[in-house]
Amino acid sequence: MTQRAALITLLLAAWSAPSVAQALHEGSGAQSVEVGQGSNASGSQSTALGNNAQATGSQSTATGQGSQATGDRSTATGQGSQATGGNSTATGQGSHATGSNSTATGQGSQATGGSSTATGQGSQATGDNSTATGQNATASGDSSTATGQGSQATGDNSAATGQGATASGDSSTATGQGSQATGSNSTATGQGSQATGDNSTATGQDATASGESSTATGQGSQATGDNSTATGQDATASGDSSTATGQGSQATGDNSAATGQDATASGESSTATGQGAQATGDNSAATGQNATASGDSSTATGQGSQATGDNSTATGQNATASGDSSTATGQGSQATSDNSTATGQNATASGDSSTATGQGSQATGDNSTATGQDATASGDSSTATGQDSQATGDKSTATGQNATASGDSSTATGQGSQATGDNSTATGQNATASGDSSTATGQGSQAIGDNSTATGQNAAASGESSTATGQGAQATGDNSAATGQNATASGESSTATGQGSQATSDNSTATGQNATASGNSSTATGQGSQATSDNSTATGQNATASGNSSTATGQGSQATGSNSAATGQNATASGDASTATGQGSQATGDNSTATGQNATASGDSSTATGQGAQATGSGSTANGVNAAATGHQSTALGAGAQATGSQGVANGWNANVSGNQGVAIGGNAAAQGNQSIALGANASATGEHSMALGAGSQATGSNSVALGQGSIADRDNSVSVGSDGGERNVTNVANGWHDTDAVNFRQLREVARYAYSGIAAATALAMIPDVDAGKTFSIGIGTGGYLGYQAVAVGASARIGQNLKVRLGAGISAASTTWGAGASYSW
Repeated sequence: MTQRAALITLLLAAWSAPSVAQALHEGSGAQSVEVGQGSNASGSQSTALGNNAQATGSQSTATGQGSQATGDRSTATGQGSQATGGNSTATGQGSHATGSNSTATGQGSQATGGSSTATGQGSQATGDNSTATGQNATASGDSSTATGQGSQATGDNSAATGQGATASGDSSTATGQGSQATGSNSTATGQGSQATGDNSTATGQDATASGESSTATGQGSQATGDNSTATGQDATASGDSSTATGQGSQATGDNSAATGQDATASGESSTATGQGAQATGDNSAATGQNATASGDSSTATGQGSQATGDNSTATGQNATASGDSSTATGQGSQATSDNSTATGQNATASGDSSTATGQGSQATGDNSTATGQDATASGDSSTATGQDSQATGDKSTATGQNATASGDSSTATGQGSQATGDNSTATGQNATASGDSSTATGQGSQAIGDNSTATGQNAAASGESSTATGQGAQATGDNSAATGQNATASGESSTATGQGSQATSDNSTATGQNATASGNSSTATGQGSQATSDNSTATGQNATASGNSSTATGQGSQATGSNSAATGQNATASGDASTATGQGSQATGDNSTATGQNATASGDSSTATGQGAQATGSGSTANGVNAAATGHQSTALGAGAQATGSQGVANGWNANVSGNQGVAIGGNAAAQGNQSIALGANASATGEHSMALGAGSQATGSNSVALGQGSIADRDNSVSVGSDGGERNVTNVANGWHDTDAVNFRQLREVARYAYSGIAAATALAMIPDVDAGKTFSIGIGTGGYLGYQAVAVGASARIGQNLKVRLGAGISAASTTWGAGASYSW
């Protein structure tokens, strides 16, 4: 069967089906399109849309639940999508894109293979040149890149960026909170970073770089190993040839050097330079106010410094170093315990390994440091820096005039700053950190909740594990983060970033000036953006997502329906579970989809794709520039196509279906009658239940059929294969058997043969002479012919009486035999 015959057979079957939209399935093969439940379009350039859709082959596209597009350049979009093969793209829940150049986007996405890209929750991109972006993203392989929460990039040249990022392997790079980069040439940057291995570099808070040639830079940095270097607050570099530079630095090991406040260099050939420096060990050297060098060959430099003990050094007027290897530097300074350092006039360091720097400073706690006039560090391992500063908690640090650090391991920096909670940090004039492990940075900043952080003038973080950054920023919810002037994060685990931004509900995120995220687990990104409902996401200037689980992306976009998504400038998705993609697109019906500039899908479960496309009928589909599907469950495919009738299908440029359950396929094709079909360019089916097949064909009569280009069927219940002046032969017609069957020319010739032979036989009978007058009986023969057919006849006549006469005869031809008889009575 030819492709044209197959298509006609398909359309005839669809014509008799109860729903044309359900019956529109084009067979497997090249350029096939199947729409509906269990659809399967196999072959190159196939497209399958709907439940259980499958498009197998080159350039296949499968869209809908259970979609599978397998083959070169396949694209699968929707729930359970799978696109396997080169250049495959899978978008949606449970997407799988396996193969070279694969891209998987959406929940549960997996893109396995070279050059693979997986974007979305649970994404996995495994293979060479893989990239995984999103929550739980995993990119494993050479040159892999994983970006997002829980990212893991394992392999050579791997890079992982985001919370919990892990990059293992040679030349690995991990950037973000909890980052770990393990291996040769590894680099980890961010809070809690760890870079373990040869030539490792870790930069950021709690950074750790273990291994040969390691470098750690930042607060709490640790570089353990040969040739290690640690730079920053609480920096620690342990190992041969180690160097630690910064507040609280410790470089322990052979040939170690520590430079900075609270610096400690323990080990042979150690050197400590800076305020509160401590160099303990053989050949140690401590230089600076309150310097203490305890141990053999220790050195202390400063007025009054005392280095009492083996090899201790004290530098400064009246400095006293009474402990072994102790250093006292400064007038009247006292270092009374082993490894103690007293620097400054009348400074006192009575605790073991304590450091007192400044006039009248006191360091009474073991390993304590007091810096500043009348500064007091009474807690073990405490540090007080600034006039009248107090560090009373163990391992506390107070820096600034009247600064107070009373909590264990607390830090107060700035005039009048207070760090009262354990492990708390207050930085700035009158800054207060009262929660355990809290941090307040900025004038008047307050960190009240445990593990809270407030940064900026008058910033306040009252929730547990909350973060407020910026002037007047407030983070009141537990685990909340507010960043920007007057930003507010009041919901638990909420995040507000930008001037005036507000994240008021639990797990909400607001990013941008005056952005608002008020729904639980909502996200607002962009100036003036609003995400007001639970699980909503608004991205773009003035974008609004007010529906539950809605998403608005683009300037001025609006997603007001539940589970709706609006993408593009001024895009609107107001229907529940609706999707609007493109500038000015609108999806107002429930479960509707509008894709393209100014596309509109107002009917429930409708789909509009293309610039200016409109799908207003429930369950309707419009695909193409300015395509319109206004009828119930109607379909318009092609630029300018219109399907206004219920369950109508218009496919082609300016194709028009106004009748219910009509089908128009082809440029300017029109199906105006109910259940009518027009196939071909400029084909027209205006009669009820009519069918026009062929370019320019017309079926105007009810139940009429026009077959062929230019054919016209203008009578009801008629079938036309041509037009007036454009007649056609109907060929290859089988013999008719039933009363309603059509007959072919062969059967007509047979009828003519019988008719013409009968006429010849009748003529032959008529040629036989009658009985003569006065005779009683006669017999005779006759012959006749008609249009090439001949016959012979035999007949007899008799006179029975004077008034009665009879006659009879028979005619014989090649086709049939005729006979006749008659009688007459006369008087």
